[in-house]
Parts: sequence; structure tokens; C-alpha cells
Amino acid sequence: MSIPKPFFAVFLLLAVFSLTQCDLLNISIQPYIDEASSSAGGMGIQITSPHFVNTQGDAESGGLPFTAILPEAPTIITVQLRNPQGHNLELALIDNDGNPVSSSIAIATISSDNKSATVTITGGSRNTLFDYTMTITSEVSGITTEVKLPRMISRHLNANLNSLSVTSVERTDTFSSRLNDPDDKEYEIELEPETASISISAAVPSGRYSSFEIYTRNGNTRAVIQAPYNNIPMEFGTNWIYIDVTADSGEVKTYTLKVNRGLSSTNDIVEFKVTSTTPERIATINGTNINVEVPSNAPLSVLNVEITHNGQSVRLENGSPEIDNPAVLTADFTSPRTFNVIAQDGSQKEYSVTVTVLPAQARLQSDGIDYPTLEMAISYAQDTDTITILSNFTALNGYTIEGKNITLIASAARTITASAGNFTLFTVNASAALTLGGTSAPNNGTITLSGGNEAAQANRRGVHNSGTFTMNSTAVIRSFNNNNTTGGAGVLQSNGTFYMNGGTIGGSGNANINTATNGGGVYVASGVFNMTGNSNIQSNTATNGGGVYVASGTFNMAGSARVTPSTNNTNAGNNDVYLVNEQSISIATSGLAANSGIVARITPQNYSESTQVLTGVDIILNEYFSRFVVTPNASGQWSINSTGYLYPALGSAANPRLINNLADLQNIGAGGTSGTPLGDHYRLMTSTITISGNWTPRGPFTGTFEGNGHTITMNNTSLSGDGGLFGNIGASGIVRNLKFTGALRGINNAATVAYNNLGQVYNISSSVNVSLLNPSATTIRAGGIVVINGSTGTIRNCYSTGNVNATDTFSVTARAGRIAAENASGGIIEYCWASGNVTAESTALQQLELVFAGGIVGTGIVNRCVSLLGTITAGRIGRISVNASGSNNFSNLSGINMNGSANNTVDQGTNVFGGSGGFDDREWWRITADFNTHDSKVIATGVANTESALGNHSFLPWYWDASTNRPRLWFD
Repeated sequence: MSIPKPFFAVFLLLAVFSLTQCDLLNISIQPYIDEASSSAGGMGIQITSPHFVNTQGDAESGGLPFTAILPEAPTIITVQLRNPQGHNLELALIDNDGNPVSSSIAIATISSDNKSATVTITGGSRNTLFDYTMTITSEVSGITTEVKLPRMISRHLNANLNSLSVTSVERTDTFSSRLNDPDDKEYEIELEPETASISISAAVPSGRYSSFEIYTRNGNTRAVIQAPYNNIPMEFGTNWIYIDVTADSGEVKTYTLKVNRGLSSTNDIVEFKVTSTTPERIATINGTNINVEVPSNAPLSVLNVEITHNGQSVRLENGSPEIDNPAVLTADFTSPRTFNVIAQDGSQKEYSVTVTVLPAQARLQSDGIDYPTLEMAISYAQDTDTITILSNFTALNGYTIEGKNITLIASAARTITASAGNFTLFTVNASAALTLGGTSAPNNGTITLSGGNEAAQANRRGVHNSGTFTMNSTAVIRSFNNNNTTGGAGVLQSNGTFYMNGGTIGGSGNANINTATNGGGVYVASGVFNMTGNSNIQSNTATNGGGVYVASGTFNMAGSARVTPSTNNTNAGNNDVYLVNEQSISIATSGLAANSGIVARITPQNYSESTQVLTGVDIILNEYFSRFVVTPNASGQWSINSTGYLYPALGSAANPRLINNLADLQNIGAGGTSGTPLGDHYRLMTSTITISGNWTPRGPFTGTFEGNGHTITMNNTSLSGDGGLFGNIGASGIVRNLKFTGALRGINNAATVAYNNLGQVYNISSSVNVSLLNPSATTIRAGGIVVINGSTGTIRNCYSTGNVNATDTFSVTARAGRIAAENASGGIIEYCWASGNVTAESTALQQLELVFAGGIVGTGIVNRCVSLLGTITAGRIGRISVNASGSNNFSNLSGINMNGSANNTVDQGTNVFGGSGGFDDREWWRITADFNTHDSKVIATGVANTESALGNHSFLPWYWDASTNRPRLWFD
């Protein structure tokens, strides 16, 4: 049978489909009989109910007239044909290239008794275009009719939520198991009253192209909730939340979430304040009792109050209407009143409010009017008025004096305390004047400005003066802490003039003091600070200028004024006067009061002999310069001369005390008016000093003794204590460049230089014979240079050729060494050599091996030292040391007489020993003419002298003595 190709139109019907992912879209193709072709027995088809997207294209020219949307899920196409000829028809689907799409559609057959067949099209990923042609082939004629389907686009049509959960503090609700029910779109949860917010988590199916929006609604107004959906606030009662899910196709499904927050039972008053006063008064709440204090002029019968609460409303007990939060009302408080706070659930709490009237805080004596606050009194005061403080009180903020002259006095001892905060208690502007305190008590009581010992603030201080500020004898400023670089915890002086005619800035001891970064008491930024009368700045601290910091301007002192130096404390920052750059203290022509002692300790920013720290008329300076002292610096003590300039104090490194004779030497540490300090610097100026008879070792010595290459002779000197020239040498002590000769005898512990050295001993030569006379201790010691070199001590570039003897029949322990009897752990002995006889004996106990003697030390570690000819006698002996390790040490092997007990003649440790004749060779000692050769195994070159060059020894102390074939020190 021949079937002509009809003229036909193609339409696509999009059937109604469910929102679930498994639903299919049905497209129905129904018959159409073209009258022209029908008369010839032909057949045509038609797609009815065309739901199409667009009408682009031209069917006549083979274009695609329509575009249809397919879901991603498989799509069923139902083909319905009117088959008048009763022939079997075969249907197939081919792609745009004419290839059968067998994987997506099965070949369908419409028999003569069948009117329809179904085929299935499977969609692809989103926005994928499909071009398909349906072929209809007659069984009889074999004629094939092609029908071009509309161009199809795959889209996601799912508007479902995949998951939904709500989380609050108390609970978590998950609705995911109910989302598959297409009719279940309304959910409800209950919250406790305390739950103020919830968090929502929602999601559409993974990999789909749906979206959702969460919002609330007030009437027709939508309020979108922004992601992330955390801490969504909930009101008491019913809260509605909506979730719109929109599919890729535009389909929208709405979910409704009803959140019920229970009614609160809270009914507490959080704050009660009186607003009729200036400043407002905050009440104290103790349980259900409320107490508030108001000034004497407060109108109790019509008092304005504001009540902040966490209930639904508040009501006065007389049945007045309920007022929301905060409750603002006016009521009569001449007697206690009752308030009821009503919670949302209707429960009530009753509070009793009592208002107390305070006495007047300040009075303007000029007109006798009482004012409730100092701020008001200052505001209403006329120029030159005096305000009397009648009671202690706390200032909540600062007070500004502007355009008038105000005097503050107290009826008795009264304190104005600054509350916590960052403010200046009194600010005096350029056109104003403030006088604090009266001239005497009891007519004018003491008035104190206090910082209340609060933590440091950037701008916290007592007074900031840019005009005229006067302190009288009954005024005190204390307890202010300021961490601003422009400090002035007590007073910041900026322009204008500060007259301190009396009174005190500071506390007592460590209590109630002012402290700051700069200027604990006063910071002079500019202007004039006149300190006169019986004024006192005391006990204040700061990083710089604990008492006064002078950055610029003028600081004048006169009368009995004192910036009291801290007791027994010379540290910068402890109530000193810090002078920036070329600033100075000016002494007024009226001078300072007699017998006032030291009136200030000055810390200059620049320590120099060209720095002038005192100014004034010459005759005044000449009389009063000695009333001032200077804070020491790293170079030592400084003084002020009669012209006000700095100079290094006698005994400092720059101005050492000169030793010209034995009397000068005896004065070191002697005490009394003639004694000189043990911590000063000294220089020996005479070629030799002889000590005969008795000598008391000086110590503890913490200064510097520069021998300058001169000699001290011990003429059979008898020591009255342990040591030698010195007793103990402290950690900062230095003894150097000194030669000793003669003989000395000690009692229990003796050596040429010192007993216990914790400092530095170097460039010392000694030919002194050291011995003990009638020892009485259980332990005795003798050393050529020191007795004990302590844990921080250093002995370097020294030699000793005298005999050393520590002998007794009573003592239990004896130690002896040509350089030291003992070297403690941590002590350093290096680049030294020694000869001579050394003996340590305790006749009764020698065999107990508690008696040590060594060619360098009795016991301890030494390095790079040489032990030469002589006899070593003891219970236990060592050419270098006994029972100690060291490195690069040398000793005669056969030239030393080892006179020890059996089995105790072997030296211990890592010492290296030379032969008997190897030490008379200059090359062995590695001495060169220019002293620049250094070798780890040679002691004679030593190390460079790090101190400034003295005498003629240049930088290195050693030279070669050809007459003795030994290295000698520069001054020998």
C-alpha cells in the first residue's frame, strides 16, 4: 500500500506530571486526516494541545517550529493513529544524523486493530538539546513518513526539599523523613521561653538545580532571612517561617514552619534610675529592695524615674496602668513605693523602692546656696567664688574650669575620688584659675584629689592646667595612674602657671602614690611650674621622672620646696626630677630654706660635663648647688658643681680616687668621715707603697683598683683577717696592673690580693712569700694571688714566684696553690704561670688525704697555665692541680720535687706535661715582638686587655725577659 507524505503540523503536548523524581512526562500524538490526501486513501498525523516554549523556525523549510522542555527522567511518548487502511505500521526514532536511537526507544508497532503505541525518550543533563525525527513505515507499501519532533531541552522539574532541620538550645527537630509526602508541607515545633533564637538547615536534592528561599511574612510583606540561617530571633508566641523551593522549570513548592515560643515567667527589674537629677542616679538593687540616693534639691514628690525590666510590663501599686519596657513615669517618692513587674505568663514580682536624700555636697560660701553636685556648684559660681566641700564623694566624670577663678576648700578632711575611667579630674583652661585647698587648717580642712588606686589609664590625672593652678598647704593629689607618654599623673602643666605654694603631690611609702610613664607627680610640658613654700612631691614613680618630668617650660624651686629623694634608692624613676635635653631647675633669687638638706635628685637625659642642670644667679648657685644630687648612670657617680654643671663624681670611672700614699690606701673602706667607699674607682699614683706591721684586708671590694703598673711591698705584713690587700672582691670588683713583693702572714686564709674573688683579677705579678701564723680553723688555705677564686671570678695573665705555705698541726683540711688554693666550679684561671715552693701540711692528718697542694691551684680546673721549678709538698699533690681537669697546661716533669704521700703524685685530668728544659726557650712560649701571636697551648701571650690603655703596656700585657728566660708583665 502506498501512503503519500502528508502536509502536517507538529505540536508537542506537555502532560501534567508529578514533582517526584520518578514521574514521567506523557506526550500524546494523535491522528490528523488531510482531506486532500484522504481522498486518495492517504493518512496524516497531528500533535494536539500544543504546550510549547517558542515558535521560532519555519516548518515549510524543514525548520523546527517548536521547542519543548523535557525532564531529566525518562519521557513516555504515546503515538495514537487513525488507521483507516488497517495496515500494520512500524514506528522508530532517529537522531539528527538519521541513525536509529535504539538505546533510547524501542521500535513500536501499531497493528490494524491497535490505535496507539508508546515510545520512551530519556533526558540528559540540564539544558541538553535533543533533535529527534519519528518515522512511520507502512507494512504493505513500505513507504516511510517522517515526522520531525519539536527540539527538546532537558530541565529539572523537582521542587522538593531534600532535608530540613531546626536546632535550638534545648532541642533539634528533623523533618527529613516527612519530606517525601507531597501533601505534608506544614511543620510545627515548640520552644521554651528562654530560647531566643533558632537555626535552620535546609537543602535541595544533591546534583539537582532547584533552589530555596527562607523568609518570614508580615501581611503580604516578605522579609528574607539571609544565609547562614543561624540565630534567627524568635518572639514570644507564634513565629511563622516559610521556605519556597523553586524547580529549574519555575515550579514552586512552599513549606510552612510554625515555631511556638512559650511565654516567659521572668519579671525582674534590671535597672532603676532617677532621671530628675544631674547626673542621673542609679539605684542599688538587693533582691526585691531598691534603694537610691538623690541630692538634697531633688523634687521627691514629682520624681522622674526609668525602670528597665525583663517582664511584660510594670505597674505602680496604686492601680496605675501597666507600662511596657522601659517604664518611664513620674511618682511621689516622699515615702517608699511598691512596683509590680508582670511577666508574659501573668506572674508578678513586687519591689519596694526607697529614695534617700543626701546632704548637700558643695556650698558656694559667697551666697550660701547649697548645690547637689560639684559640677552644678562650679557651673553657677561667679568669678573669685569659693566652694566648700562638705563631704567625701566620688566624681563620675571630670570638671572643667573655664572663664572664672574658683577656689575649692574643705570643711574638714575631705576627699574627691575619681571613679573608674579615663578622665582628668580637673581641667583648667587658659582663661581660668583653680585654687585647691586653704592656707592652713583647721580653718580650711585638707582637700584631697584621689585617683582611687584605679588601673592605669591613658589620660587619667588629677589636674591638667593650661591657665592658673594653685595648690595651698591643705591640698593633696594622690593615687593617680597614667600610662600616657605625656604623663603627669598628678598634674600635667601645659602653658599658664602652676603655683605649688604648699601641699603634697604623692602618697606615703608605697601607698597612694602617683605613677606614670613620664612624670608621676608633675609633667611640665610648657609654661611655668613654681614650687615654693612648704610644698612636697614625694614617693611617686615613673619610667622617667617619678617626681617631676621637665620636657619644656620652666621649673623654679624656692623656700622649703622638696622633690623628696627616695630613701636608700638611687634608681631613676623613683621620685626624681628628669630633665629632657638642656632643661634645668632654676633656683629663685630668694633661695632655698636653711637646713632643708637634699631637696631633689636629678636624672639628666644627657650625662656630660657640658650639661647644666641648675640655673640661677651665680651667687645663689654657689650657695645651694650642694642641695642637689645626681642619679648614677653606667659610668658611675656624678656631681653638680657651683655653676650648675655636671661633673663625674670623685670615685667614678671618669674621676677615680688617687692613691698617693699609705694613708690613702688605708682609707679605702675605713668608715667614718675619712673612709672612702669600697665601690669607688681607685688609681695608684706612686711607684711603691710599703705596708708594714698589721693590715686589715679591705672588703667586700666592688670598685676598680688600677695599679697603674706600680708596686706594693708587704714588709712582713701580718693580716688581721682572711685575705690579702683585700678581703672579698665582689662580682663588679676589678684589681689589675699591680706588682707585689715582700712577705705576709695570715691567720687561717692568706693570699697576696684577696680571700674570695668573685670579680676580675688580672695583670698581677707577685714574689710575695705567703704563710700562716697560728691557724685556729679546721680548714686553712694559702694562695700566691688569691685564696679562693669563686664561681664568677676570673684570674688572668698573672704569675707568682713566691713560696706559699699552709701548715698546721691542728687543722683537718689544708689547701695551697701558687696562684690560688681553690678554684670553684665556674671560676676561670687561665694564662698564668708560677714557680716557687708550695706546701700544705697538717701533720696529724696528712695520711687522711685531706691536704692538697698544686703547682697552680690546690684543687680546681685551670687552662693554659704553666707550672715551673719548685717543691710541692702535701698529702695529695699535683703539678698543676689535684683531682681536677683542664686543658693545654704545661709543667716540668723532672724539675719539680713532688714531695707527696704514696700513690698521690700522679696529676689528674687532661693536663699536658713538658720536659725539664723546654721552658727556657722563647719560641716555646710563643712570645713575639709585636705581641700578636696567639696559640692555644701558650699562656704568655694571654688575651688583649679590654680595658683602656694605662701606663705603657699598650694592648697586651706580656714581654719576654731574656735575663730570666721567662715572660714578664709590662710593668716588671
